[in-house]
Amino acid sequence: MGHIVKKILGDVHTDPEYNNLTIEYNSDGMAHIHLGAIRLDLVRDAYNQLFDGVMQAKKRMSMLHGWSEVINVYNNGHGTKYFEILSHGEELFFVPITKGLRFGNLSEEQKKKVEKYSSMDNNKVIEIKNSTITVGSQQGVLTKFYSGWLPLVVLDVCDFYPQDVFKNHQARYHSRMSNSSFAENLYNQILDEYQKFYNATGLYFSDISANNILISPDFTDFRIIDVESIDILNNDFEVEPRRLLCGHFPENRSNSKLPGPVGRAAEFLHVNQEENISWPKNLPDFITNSLASIKSRKIEVNK
Repeated sequence: MGHIVKKILGDVHTDPEYNNLTIEYNSDGMAHIHLGAIRLDLVRDAYNQLFDGVMQAKKRMSMLHGWSEVINVYNNGHGTKYFEILSHGEELFFVPITKGLRFGNLSEEQKKKVEKYSSMDNNKVIEIKNSTITVGSQQGVLTKFYSGWLPLVVLDVCDFYPQDVFKNHQARYHSRMSNSSFAENLYNQILDEYQKFYNATGLYFSDISANNILISPDFTDFRIIDVESIDILNNDFEVEPRRLLCGHFPENRSNSKLPGPVGRAAEFLHVNQEENISWPKNLPDFITNSLASIKSRKIEVNK
């Protein structure tokens, strides 16, 4: 018998009789599913197979019967909640919008133009399913949900992932960023998409940062997210390679008086945050070398 290393559902400490469905992962590699006096023991692969089967059945029933429900809530630790929603068999993501600010200040015509653009096949903007929706009392935008995709760089405000997922993604990021050709190509591909978006809409994503690029598990595809930051662009906007590929870390955020990553971002980038007085010189050498080979570009306003 192993001890509990992860409480997947429920908590034996608050429900010792297992009156509610409880799922635990144990140090011996077994998943235990409890309900009252019934216990089902499964090895990890068998549990994953059961989970996948249940989720597929749930999506199928949602599609057939038109169910819509919140299946996950993500709290960024700064008062903002994001919702993963299953609706008519499709996984969607609810992004809250602040009325009167950036996307929340655009006209309905501009919002619909963005929604239409995102639905086209020839771009990398996250697909917007509904640009004016309310969940509870919160206005927001409903976008496609990409299961298994993560932000290019994980920051505290988007640290929604188990430690093993974080570590695996971190290792892939550092492996890819050690290749200067990969880093340069990724930067230019994203800048091309930013420019295409502006050319089509007259708008831009104002919060340009590595955490607002959603990347596929094999790092071969991406989507530009953070719809909330879409705003009107009046002047050329330079996008430094470091900002796009490593993150935007101005001073006076996360209670830090210095620029540079702190917390989860510092851990992800292998940066000693105590050395942020020298930021970005405290980035790993291989990342610095990859960034040095990239020519900085601008999102150019049509004159």
